[in-house]
Amino acid sequence: MGFIRQPITSICLTMEEKGPEDMFKLTMQGKAPAGVGSVFRSILYQNDCSFEMVKQFAHMTTSHGRHYRKTQFKRLVSLV
Repeated sequence: MGFIRQPITSICLTMEEKGPEDMFKLTMQGKAPAGVGSVFRSILYQNDCSFEMVKQFAHMTTSHGRHYRKTQFKRLVSLV
């Protein structure tokens, strides 16, 4: 005879709604969520955009671009 053990799992989801101004600020700071990047990639692919347009949105479509934007924003803040 033994104890009956049941696996216990808990998940906490925190959802919040952000306005366009807040999303723009997060994007310029390089803190845009990864889901935004996938949306932009699909939009760029569906519209058959030029290389210049893809290069313009590189800071949102890749994790490296978001990291680069974040470090550049920190450098700008430290200079100011």
